[in-house]
Amino acid sequence: MLTEAEFRNAVAPPRAARGKKNRVLIFVHGFNNNFQESLYWLVQLHVDAADGSTPILFTWPLQAAVGAYAIDQAEAIKSRDDPIALLKMVTGSPQVGDVMVLAHSMGGMLTAEALRELRTQRQDRVIARLSRVILAAPDIDVDVFRTQVQTIGPLRPPFLVLVSKDDRALNVSNTIGGSRARAGALDVDNPLVRDAALRHKVKIVDISQLHSHDGEMHHDRFVSLAALYQKVQRQAREQQYRTGAFTFDAASARAVQVGDQKPAN
Repeated sequence: MLTEAEFRNAVAPPRAARGKKNRVLIFVHGFNNNFQESLYWLVQLHVDAADGSTPILFTWPLQAAVGAYAIDQAEAIKSRDDPIALLKMVTGSPQVGDVMVLAHSMGGMLTAEALRELRTQRQDRVIARLSRVILAAPDIDVDVFRTQVQTIGPLRPPFLVLVSKDDRALNVSNTIGGSRARAGALDVDNPLVRDAALRHKVKIVDISQLHSHDGEMHHDRFVSLAALYQKVQRQAREQQYRTGAFTFDAASARAVQVGDQKPAN
């Protein structure tokens, strides 16, 4: 186990080349993923993306069993101080440049809650240092997510929310949570969703065209996006600050805006 000083040095080596800042990817795993599975996913994401970043896995105490959903949800909420401390540490280092946060499923709820708390603490500098926050299939009640986004305020680049209407894992969460809709299963064809995305200045992208790796659950399509990362980066620069609802076209590796929406900066 690393000491805090050793961890700091690993994330941002003090003898790094002059003018060169380290890039960091923080991955926050989801519900029903044990440590070994989450570590495997992070390695796969890091290798596929090939962006030269330093990968960090954030994990919290969980039983990783469907029957323990409520317990793990409570543990995630109780653990919010830990990602806050991690974000403060990483963004506070002068050796660190871009900081990307990728949170999956229930990890999205934990991440959004941590950002909400940072904003209420007026830690605006920490939030401003994040180069991108991606919530993949976030297991968050839509009403709760709306409140979180309102408190956090617009990000630049905006929140990137990856959704799939046929996410069966989130359908299970709906049932356990009392049939409350989840942010990760939003329908981008719904005018109310499109309007809300523009109003709250977030970017919602339906990635249903991508291959899922978990059989018919359709809960881990974001992993397929990592393999297209370099191509997506080259094609997305001109629209990285646009908000609204989009669908991801796998053939062109491009997010296409849905419906009649006013362009947003």
